[in-house]
Amino acid sequence: MPEVCATCNSPVTRTNQGISCDGPCEKTFHFKCTKIPVAYQDIPAGTGLTWVCDKCKHGRNDSKLNKLLVSLASIQEDLKDVKTKQTEVSDSLNFYGGKIDDFGKRMDNFQKTMNSVQGVQQDVQQLKKECDNLRAEIESMHQQQRMENIEISGLPEKNNENLKSIMQNNRLVEDELTYELQIQGLPIENNVAENGTALRRVSEMER
Repeated sequence: MPEVCATCNSPVTRTNQGISCDGPCEKTFHFKCTKIPVAYQDIPAGTGLTWVCDKCKHGRNDSKLNKLLVSLASIQEDLKDVKTKQTEVSDSLNFYGGKIDDFGKRMDNFQKTMNSVQGVQQDVQQLKKECDNLRAEIESMHQQQRMENIEISGLPEKNNENLKSIMQNNRLVEDELTYELQIQGLPIENNVAENGTALRRVSEMER
């Protein structure tokens, strides 16, 4: 049974030759029912040339288009993910940028505090020097006062005794030499220790 043209449904004969589609349909078509130029109609078989009908060609195009659309959809999803990650990275950069600014402010405040502490330390050192000087002056004054003290032991204690009168009316003998004590209007303090020792302090004494 002769093949029938898929376009006109007429038999394909030697006088009305046709060509088979190399596409998925594999149907036969009259040359006159196709758009094949006359020059290509006389090309013998076995040359490796193929022909695809319009329907299969459109099907191939649709398949390619579908694949392309799927690829585009996948690319769009990837772009969405990239955009989301880019937004996250931007937010992270802004966050850490704020942290860096805050750290810089803290460092500035710390430096100011350190400068203040150094100033306080200098003031403390100056006050320490002044205290040491005052302590030395006070110690010198105490030593001077102790040099002016006279301690006399073994004297009996009497009520209402006048140390100045006693010292003016008596002489101190040392190494068989007699020294007369002269006191001219200088303050004298009477101090009696717990052990009965009388401490007489004379601010100045002339021999």
